[in-house]
Amino acid sequence: MRVLQINARYPNGSTGANTRDLHRYLLAHGHGSYVAALAFRAEPERNFYKIGTLFGRRLHSLRQRITGYQAHGSALATRGLCRWIDRIEPDVIHLQNVHSHFLNLPMLLDHIAARQTALCMTLHDCWFFTGGCVHYAQSGCGKWQTGCGGCPEDYYGIRSWFFDRSAETARDRRDRFAAIKRLGVIGVSDWVLGEAKRSYIFKDHPTVRWRRIYNWIDDTVFRPVPTADLRAKLGIPEGGKMILGVATPWNARKGLDLFLNLAPLLNDDERIVLIGPKPNRPLPKQITAVGRIANTADLVACYAAADVFVQGSKEETFGKVTAEALFCGTPAAAYDMTANSELIAPGTGALIPPDADAERIMAILRRVMTGPKPAEACRQSALDRFTMESSLPAHLKFYAELTAQAPEPE
Repeated sequence: MRVLQINARYPNGSTGANTRDLHRYLLAHGHGSYVAALAFRAEPERNFYKIGTLFGRRLHSLRQRITGYQAHGSALATRGLCRWIDRIEPDVIHLQNVHSHFLNLPMLLDHIAARQTALCMTLHDCWFFTGGCVHYAQSGCGKWQTGCGGCPEDYYGIRSWFFDRSAETARDRRDRFAAIKRLGVIGVSDWVLGEAKRSYIFKDHPTVRWRRIYNWIDDTVFRPVPTADLRAKLGIPEGGKMILGVATPWNARKGLDLFLNLAPLLNDDERIVLIGPKPNRPLPKQITAVGRIANTADLVACYAAADVFVQGSKEETFGKVTAEALFCGTPAAAYDMTANSELIAPGTGALIPPDADAERIMAILRRVMTGPKPAEACRQSALDRFTMESSLPAHLKFYAELTAQAPEPE
């Protein structure tokens, strides 16, 4: 089988790492594997194609600002990609994250439909089944079920200076996806897959196949490790409690306000530690912002050192940082919204009511931090569901199902 993955970057970032792991797995099992991306952090390993240029991405983003049409630029770059597709003749084209202003999606979908190639898409967020927004849970918008229009989202992506094209974008995607007879949609959680099934874009597609395949974590890397020295360096008092948050970037949508509201409620032996780009605002003394951590071993140590990990975002299609914390033996607390509830099993943390105030949330966290840390239960829960050994073969099986399904005659 020959599989082409298309993603914005390789191998950095969450989706870039997924693309890398799947690429290596396919090669190791004797399949033809190809990757097309805008940016590569290192020299390609095998079978790579670079889409366009960073300058072209800037032009694409400017075009979107003016016209309001998402993923409608980069025509020249996409034409080159289509020629390469004709040369390598993949059996399956797998779209990962393609909303980074480097690809003309209508042009690519038309080419795939004309070739009658099987198309697989992973829902890392909600962009594929909306009129252009990545998430909508916090705004409470339900227009993605009826065709969009009057979009309330102004945070994710680049919004036009002049036009709201969300309704036109939704119609265009619905029609172009409908023209692809062998279409597979992978959700990284049951929540996002269920949302896509109810969407205006996909709910009436006659042949789409659905599959939930959880994201995966390398359990040989993310694991419990000794942390006594690290806790001292982070200023955690002996016998004290460490509350950890991880996000890129830190803003209200990622839960920064939650931690700011919790800080005044902390006891003298409790500290909040935030990992990720330091916020551009003053932080109270109860919060230690360590900035980005490039070394994975150091990140693992921080996960393992915490008494509880807090997922402050209410918009998660999976939540890799939550899974990473569990693999490191740390219980997690997260809002009972979107996919968060799928990650936290009984005995491995707590779910927070979406409308809970800071006092109630602090009480929940203290309950989680009371008593012996359930490190073994947290890790086992993650091992049961979020490993490469379960998720990567599931992709190959899904590809086989898509390619075995013959396209309908014209």
